Amino acid sequence: MLERHLQEALARPVQVHSAREACDYIIRVFRTLWNFRFFFNGISSLLTESSQLRSQYDVLLEGVLGTVTTNLVYLQQRGFMLTPREPNTFRLLAENLWAQWLSWLRVYHVKNARRMTPSNEALFDGAVHLWSMCQHSLAPAFGSELLEVFEVFEVFEHRLNGGKRLGQKRR
Repeated sequence: MLERHLQEALARPVQVHSAREACDYIIRVFRTLWNFRFFFNGISSLLTESSQLRSQYDVLLEGVLGTVTTNLVYLQQRGFMLTPREPNTFRLLAENLWAQWLSWLRVYHVKNARRMTPSNEALFDGAVHLWSMCQHSLAPAFGSELLEVFEVFEVFEHRLNGGKRLGQKRR
């Protein structure tokens, strides 16, 4: 079940035409990970206890990293990403994205333990961290457009949040 949900979330549209579509993809991935947060947040201890589970996780991870790598190559072919400068590769970026996604999941699960879905603040924060990590690899125009999409999201969240900027404590 987890593998199928991850495959669906990571499957890119047939074509990506805009930063908005890229943002939708990112949000879809975060929401899918959130649905399996208990598994991912307990994975370290589970994997050390069961070699069978470790083997299954390795297959899952390889599928995730392969799909993300393929998607990054596609974005480069479309002109949205730059060719990585050695020793960087799209595979290394995929591994870093996976690590960032799981880190995001741990942080926001702790902050929002009782939420059934991730908050808009959590989604925005995860997207901006992803942009920060990838911005040197993004084609300049696409990177700027993607950041604008995230900023529009922040303005929208700002209005919903009673005039507070994200990160400010509510009183």
